[in-house]
Amino acid sequence: VLWFGLALLVSSALMPGAMRMLANAVESGAVDLRQDLFEHSQALPMSYHEENHSGDLVTRMTNDVTKAFAAIGSDLFDFLSAVITGICCTFIMGLISWKLVILVLFLGTVPILLNRYAAAPMRQASAAAQASLATLNARLKDILVGMPIIRSYNLEQHFTSDYAAANADTRRLGIVVARREGINVVSNDTLASATFLSVLACGSYLMLLGELTAGEVVAAVQLCNGITNPMRRLGELWVKLQSSLGAADRIFAVLDEPVEQLVSNGATADMTANGAMVSLHDVAFAYDAQHQVLSGINLQVAPGSVVALAGPSGGGKSTIFKLLLGFYQANTGTCYLASRPLSDYTLEQLREQIAFVPQDSYLFAGTVYENIAYGRPHATADEIYEAARAANAHDFIVELPEGYSTQVGERGTQLSGGQRQRIAIARAVLKDAPLLLLDEATSSLDSESEHLVQEALTRLMQGRTTLVIAHRLSTIENADCIHVVADGRIVESGTHAKLLQQDGLYRKLYEIQLQAA
Repeated sequence: VLWFGLALLVSSALMPGAMRMLANAVESGAVDLRQDLFEHSQALPMSYHEENHSGDLVTRMTNDVTKAFAAIGSDLFDFLSAVITGICCTFIMGLISWKLVILVLFLGTVPILLNRYAAAPMRQASAAAQASLATLNARLKDILVGMPIIRSYNLEQHFTSDYAAANADTRRLGIVVARREGINVVSNDTLASATFLSVLACGSYLMLLGELTAGEVVAAVQLCNGITNPMRRLGELWVKLQSSLGAADRIFAVLDEPVEQLVSNGATADMTANGAMVSLHDVAFAYDAQHQVLSGINLQVAPGSVVALAGPSGGGKSTIFKLLLGFYQANTGTCYLASRPLSDYTLEQLREQIAFVPQDSYLFAGTVYENIAYGRPHATADEIYEAARAANAHDFIVELPEGYSTQVGERGTQLSGGQRQRIAIARAVLKDAPLLLLDEATSSLDSESEHLVQEALTRLMQGRTTLVIAHRLSTIENADCIHVVADGRIVESGTHAKLLQQDGLYRKLYEIQLQAA
């Protein structure tokens, strides 16, 4: 008994250190899992990001990761501590009466069995609560991003009610989880009390038989809680673990998603050596079986030429860009770069050769300097300044309050549309890729901004192959060739002058824009 007591004292002294080690392990695990989830999300195909709300992914990376490790922290430590105490109490009670030990161990298994049946509903309830929280966060993000529209249309009350409804649903599901946890705790405490009374009754009976003294009965009753406590905590830990597993299911649902990849034949290709010629041969593509987006697309883009895609919205122009960038792969037909199929390139090789300027020039929260530098992260300051000059951006940048160190705000909201566009062009200039993809780069600018942007684009196009989408047809009058895309097909091709001579869709669109001007 003396050695046993000494061991108990030593274990108690080691508890604080063990708790710190466990806490460090839990935090490290959460950090590593969150980092793995982030890196995996960056490798997911564009189709995943287009089909799933970013707010849901943010919730999985933050709340779900925290929830997944909740049961492994203090609850696990409390259980392990209770186990050590329980072993000591069992040993001491065994010295008093082995019959009472058997009784306590038998009754102590009842909570474990009951908690086993409560585990599955708890896991489902937790997953539903986390999903509801993700929906709430997604809704909140939509509201915050759309605040200018909400204010201008006096929609505050509508979205307040909408958010309140989503918030109430999250509260309802949270109460379901809390209620199940409460029922579990009450059930375990009730069974522990029943065990206590059973030991008291059995001990009293053994005392009447002369097998135990009154002092031994009192000692056994006091030790009873120490034995049942780890069993009770095991049941509670198991139920809480199910709650954590509900969050973990949502995390691993993302980690199980296949990453973006280009089906490669294993060969390597030097795109720069052969020029950045683009070819599409009988390309067809559909996002799903019911919606064919491209059919029988054939086009050639000679090195150093400027080829434009025009036509009504929804015709498939932007989808062609997505195929060339490797965001999606053609269902049938072949896309070529430098006379080689895309399967000759890895995604990294492919995108290194392309500078993409989207219609909505996205800027990251940070400085002007940082946003330009994303074109080539290891570029020197002089190269960044030169890229800004080429994009007609340097003059307005130096007039900003902090020049190149000015914070652009979330999504670049501190800058005008024309300024954001020119910074995006500077980013493309800095990348210095042989192939340019310009998606309606001047479609939403005023005349002065369009002139500055168009001048910058003209410099950018020199010596490079350019494929440009434009709804403002006046910006592509000097293109070497214009392909008119409608309903997923190329319906007309030719120069600006040639297409105007034909009584086709291009001429109709051009005349409509002239009248509108």
